[in-house]
Amino acid sequence: MRSVAAALILTTIATAGPAWAISRYESLSRSCASVQQLIAGERAVILRYPSSDGRI
Repeated sequence: MRSVAAALILTTIATAGPAWAISRYESLSRSCASVQQLIAGERAVILRYPSSDGRI
């Protein structure tokens, strides 16, 4: 029974894969084309845009 449970847990961990963090980029330092390339390459990004009073 324990070996079956251990095999199930190991299989679940192996198939889950690593968790990838989403990259963050400053939007003011990039052109539209470079942002589109980032999204195409990474599939998901977070763009930061500073507020008018300078806070991020």
